[in-house]
Amino acid sequence: MLLLLSILSTAVGGGNDSLEQGSKALQDLGIERAIGLLERARSEGPYTLEEHVRLYEQLGIAYAYADRPADAAAMFDRLLALDPGHAVSYTLSPKVTFLFERARRVARGRVPTAIDLSWPHTLQVGETVPVTVELVGDPHQLVHAAVLHWRVKGAPEEEPRRLELASVGATATVPLGPVAVGATEPKVVDIYMTALDANGNEVLRVGDPANPREIGLRFEPEPPWYQHWWVWTLGGAVLAGGALSGIYLTSRPKPSFVSGTAVWSH
Repeated sequence: MLLLLSILSTAVGGGNDSLEQGSKALQDLGIERAIGLLERARSEGPYTLEEHVRLYEQLGIAYAYADRPADAAAMFDRLLALDPGHAVSYTLSPKVTFLFERARRVARGRVPTAIDLSWPHTLQVGETVPVTVELVGDPHQLVHAAVLHWRVKGAPEEEPRRLELASVGATATVPLGPVAVGATEPKVVDIYMTALDANGNEVLRVGDPANPREIGLRFEPEPPWYQHWWVWTLGGAVLAGGALSGIYLTSRPKPSFVSGTAVWSH
């Protein structure tokens, strides 16, 4: 899955030469060289979420090997803000795994980085879909902006919508559409969101292309002509008029004589 997401996110990934070289140096146990390259990598990018997580993991490991526990803990803490479920290899030195487990215990006690997406549940095809975005958690103040991706299921992706999210509690409503104008059946809209930091690095995903959130749109066919309100109103007016005419004709007083013309013939 991570490989698939990495391929799908290649547009975000950018200059990561220092990350690759630093990871190679760390693997070769060139710790000081690895730290220099990985620190430089923090100013490069932009990175996909997987690359971003890897950057802080590698830095944390390098600092731990260099006997810089406070720096290692800070990098692991940042890593877990990006990926709370992350785990490092159990084959690493205890000086690494001990610091990582301590950072994970701290991370469990805080509100995670999170974005909530919501929308009305009474939408029909042909209507505009308003998606409300709320930043509900950001303990490290990572989130700067977000990009909402969307499409009608089975159709090509529409132009993504970018929005700013200044602080926790901030909300924004993104109108999509009108969606599926002219459709003659119910439709589903797939959406997913990517949050970015100030440097354009991915810091959070809400869904992804393979597992999007889904918005259902109802289809209500046009009723037959005889079920329109104006037909019944007009019909009611005609019937009412006929009834009034009948009442008038049956209730008017009968005359005491009948007018006419008589013709006598011999």
